[in-house]
Amino acid sequence: MQSLARILASTKVLWPFYVGIIICSLGTAAASLVSPFLIRDATDAIVGAIGDGGGDITDRAVTTVLWLAIGLLIAELAQTVVHNIGGYLGDVMTSRMREILSTRYFAKLLSLPQRYFDDQVTGTIIARLERSITNVTQFLQSFSNNFFPMLLTVFAVLGITGWHYWPLALLLAAVFPTYMWLTTLTSKRWQKIEGKKNAEIDLAGGRFAEVVGQVKVVRSFTAEVREVDGFSRHYEQTVGLTREQLEARRDRVIAKYNEDPNHLGTSKELAGLYEQLEDWHNAHTFYHWAHSLSNGDVALATKAGAMKDRALETDLKNLEAAVAADPDNAELKEALGQRRAERQAEQVDEAQKRVDQNPTDPQLRFELGSALYNIGDHSAAIPHLQQATRNPHIRTKVLLLLGRTFRAKNMYDIAIKQLSDALADLVAMDTTKKEVLYEKGLIHEEMGDKVAALDSFKQIYEVDYGYRDVARRVESSYT
Repeated sequence: MQSLARILASTKVLWPFYVGIIICSLGTAAASLVSPFLIRDATDAIVGAIGDGGGDITDRAVTTVLWLAIGLLIAELAQTVVHNIGGYLGDVMTSRMREILSTRYFAKLLSLPQRYFDDQVTGTIIARLERSITNVTQFLQSFSNNFFPMLLTVFAVLGITGWHYWPLALLLAAVFPTYMWLTTLTSKRWQKIEGKKNAEIDLAGGRFAEVVGQVKVVRSFTAEVREVDGFSRHYEQTVGLTREQLEARRDRVIAKYNEDPNHLGTSKELAGLYEQLEDWHNAHTFYHWAHSLSNGDVALATKAGAMKDRALETDLKNLEAAVAADPDNAELKEALGQRRAERQAEQVDEAQKRVDQNPTDPQLRFELGSALYNIGDHSAAIPHLQQATRNPHIRTKVLLLLGRTFRAKNMYDIAIKQLSDALADLVAMDTTKKEVLYEKGLIHEEMGDKVAALDSFKQIYEVDYGYRDVARRVESSYT
């Protein structure tokens, strides 16, 4: 509701349409409430005439019923006319709103730096225009044309019912919050599934747009079949996304895999299903097997490594949960400490192997530098992180970690330089920029430069009062 309120506020230029829709909705609700009263009076007149049976009474009843029928016709006509006028205003309002939101979205995209597009899926950018804006405006159109008049009618009915018999009105009123509560219970799970479906649709839509835009290149590499297979696979993923459906698909693919264990496509599909089921150990096994079947596919090797990392991280979290459940268990604590140390050493070894296999990949250099930083080998981490800055997608994260690495070596001036370079690439005050500013403030504080430290903290304070302890740091400087 807050998002809808912000959208309506940002399109306040359409206020005449909002007012017109509200007036028409009130008129529609009022006209719909007149009809039952007219029908009641007509029924009473007919029953009264039949009961008395006199000629004069019957004539008066017929006259009354005719006038009531004319009144009913006028009420129905008025309701239809007012409803159609409101519908027209709703249609025009949503069309204008779609134009405003779409144009602003396009203008905003064109004003963003190139690094924003480096991290985005093409289909997601397109979907925000097609799915998000269109769906919002279609909802508002349905709300203004049908749902809002219906709500007004319901409130009026509750008021009338409460006037005659308030316990019944309370029972009727309880139906709506109960319905909304039950809807929210089911929608939580559904939203997660929709999020996964939208991610697959975005990938498919983005690939479709890129292939159409570069169709000559696709044909020159005779990649039509591969592109169609990849496109259809994304949509196949949207068919079954509940755990039961994924498990059923997994079982079918396992049967297919058992028939031909050396089929690369089947192995990749099975690995993907295990990944969706968050069975990281099996996902790693089948991604690793798929990599061995391929001609050294680097993407599959990276995926296998990522699944292995997740599997080991999950095992570590399970051990941490066991220690939290039994904090007095010295044996568990010792096992956790040992496992953490082993895990850090494993991360360094695995990252080093990946770098050895592909020494020019900045992402792998970043992972190795991060692993070395985590074990405290800061001097060994620096050259890898410096090489990782060549990747514009992760440059800001790398510079932040470089700043922390130089800070750990007490090389504060060089650390400040890394963080300043990171801030130069950041425009919006997002989570990353706040983190960089906070780190920069801490370093200035350690250097004894309280003015520069306070300036960094104030920039965060101005937009996010609750970020870490910046409020205490800034406000204490005024006392």
